[in-house]
Amino acid sequence: NMENSSNKSLLTTLEKLIKPLGIYTDMDPEIDEVVSRLEQLIIELKDVSEETLNLEKKYYFNLDELELLESQLQKYEEIKRKYGGSIKSAIDYKDRINKELASMPDFDDKIKILEQDFLNNKCNYEEVAHSVSNIRKKAAIEMSDKINQYLMDMDMPDAKIKIKINKSDNYSEKGFDQCEIFAITNKGEEYKPIKQIASGGEISRIMLSINLVMEKAHSSNTLVFDEVDTGVSGMTASNIGQLLNKLSKHRQLIIVTHLPQIASMSDSHIYVYKKEYNNRIISIAKNLKEDDHSSEIARMLSGKKITDHSIRQAKEMIANG
Repeated sequence: NMENSSNKSLLTTLEKLIKPLGIYTDMDPEIDEVVSRLEQLIIELKDVSEETLNLEKKYYFNLDELELLESQLQKYEEIKRKYGGSIKSAIDYKDRINKELASMPDFDDKIKILEQDFLNNKCNYEEVAHSVSNIRKKAAIEMSDKINQYLMDMDMPDAKIKIKINKSDNYSEKGFDQCEIFAITNKGEEYKPIKQIASGGEISRIMLSINLVMEKAHSSNTLVFDEVDTGVSGMTASNIGQLLNKLSKHRQLIIVTHLPQIASMSDSHIYVYKKEYNNRIISIAKNLKEDDHSSEIARMLSGKKITDHSIRQAKEMIANG
């Protein structure tokens, strides 16, 4: 660029200089010669200026374009390293991938096929699940009737169990049913979830009834009953003892009881008591052998004082159990 900082060029200055001199060319040959030389110089300067501009255009680099080119070159180098070390290997890899994609089925069609398979399987699942649900609802009624009969045998004549089978939104390998046990323990009450209305003793007897109905089903090998004898005595206690004895043929039972009618039917009698030891109260569990077993049953019958009559009665209860 031939322009200076004041936006004035040498060419402009020379051209302005020639104009006043041109008036005097006829008057002085030397002035005419100077003007001729200036005109020739202007022509040369214009020519040099044009060639300079051409050279500037030829060798000028835009920094932004340079950074863009360097970035593209970096990407090419990364591609080469990742796909075989050369541009040719990268192009070969691209061609191979395109061929594989071309040979694959259309993804939209594949998705439609999978969606249809899902709907078909869901339909089949719901058909089977409904069938299983109907079987469960029928079995729930039969099971409820059997449980209620056992509750009557355990001196809970007003207690009733109802097993409700409802459909849930959760699908599993076992179907979509949700099972909940409802109960009433007194006349005139509404059925409510068992956990909301039953006391400890009532729950123990209800669980005993449920396990009796399911005694041959695969479930826990050991059951613990606490307070199962709460509020009962006499014939009811004997009935509960017999029912526990029946269930013990299929399960191992651990029973906490204060009734001789139940303890007398045990295969193993463990007496738990407390005593002072080193200024502390500790609990001791003692496994009672045959004589101790009958003595403890007699004590449970007559209180602290064991009589000959209570010993005979205890041995009779053990023999009948």
